[in-house]
Amino acid sequence: MNDSTDEEKKNRRAKGRLSKYIDDQKEAEGRLPLVHITRSFVFEDIIDGNHLEPQHCKVFNEKLLYFFYGRPAFRPHGNNNGQLEFSWPIVFVVHPDKIAKIRRVMPFDSGAFAAKLYEEYFDKDSRLSDFILNGSFETVRKIVGAFNQDHNEYFFGGSRKNVEVPHRQYEVQGLHELSRNPAQKKDGSAGDERSSTIEIQISDRFDLSDALLAIILPTAYLDDADIRDAITRWNVPTVLNYDALNAMPGQTWSGQIYQIIIDFYRKQGFLR
Repeated sequence: MNDSTDEEKKNRRAKGRLSKYIDDQKEAEGRLPLVHITRSFVFEDIIDGNHLEPQHCKVFNEKLLYFFYGRPAFRPHGNNNGQLEFSWPIVFVVHPDKIAKIRRVMPFDSGAFAAKLYEEYFDKDSRLSDFILNGSFETVRKIVGAFNQDHNEYFFGGSRKNVEVPHRQYEVQGLHELSRNPAQKKDGSAGDERSSTIEIQISDRFDLSDALLAIILPTAYLDDADIRDAITRWNVPTVLNYDALNAMPGQTWSGQIYQIIIDFYRKQGFLR
């Protein structure tokens, strides 16, 4: 028997094991918006049009657009001075009904898996393809229901749900642990919520017109004529803002954006 046949046999169960488990779960009640975050430098290429365009993804080797379910799970690279605009995050809060066709659902940040940040939670022969789930919001709500008591617990993290994971459900065991304790980074520093944030991928361009519940911008951009024109053209009902602080690292944005999202979700009835 040749190597490729051996490999196919070895991974046959792993490939559909998680998907079957999730299909059998009960959906969590309610739902959350989707979040897409881009850098100010990239936002420049968006404001003159009406779409988000899929970009080439090195992990899946195809053009994709990424959304996180509910959470603004984003961390800027490095420790850039907060006054340097190029990496200022722009946050699109998307109505879930506006996503017509989902390419893939992943139970975590796929890029972090590819970078081996979750290697202590899964077997060394686990593949990213073992975690690809059916592309539907039913699947998304089943993931929430499988590992969390409700959407509120999913959003805030640190699952306290008592999950009786059957033996030989290796992927489920790792995901359950990630839902309780984020994976550490390679430098040994604390991990973050991306390890338990549901990732939604689409392969089509996304029309921004009448699709957004809100947009979150740096305060300095609120009176920018080009940006105001784009927001009006897209018919965004709510514009929210955060402050970029001089000589402070970009990580300071994350906490501000999370609090803005929490306040907005509570007013809209998505969170308690």
